[in-house]
This record gives sequence, C-alpha cells and structure tokens, in this order.
Amino acid sequence: MRILFLTHAFNSITQRLFDELQDQGYEISVKFDINDAVAN
Repeated sequence: MRILFLTHAFNSITQRLFDELQDQGYEISVKFDINDAVAN
C-alpha cells in the first residue's frame, strides 16, 4: 500500500510514523504543505 504524508515539517512524530510504516512494508511519500497550492 502507498501512503502520502502531507505535512508542514518532517518532525519527530512524522519521522516515527514514516519509520514504523516503512518497516511494515508500506511505500511512503512525503510532501510538504508549505503553501495553499500544494494542498489544493
């Protein structure tokens, strides 16, 4: 399964989720929501 993280920062919580899910075999992508155009 592929998962997209839409986040403002790759902080400790995001990093922990990234690592845990990746260890379980998920394909993780991270996109930074730094302006409204990214989220729309």
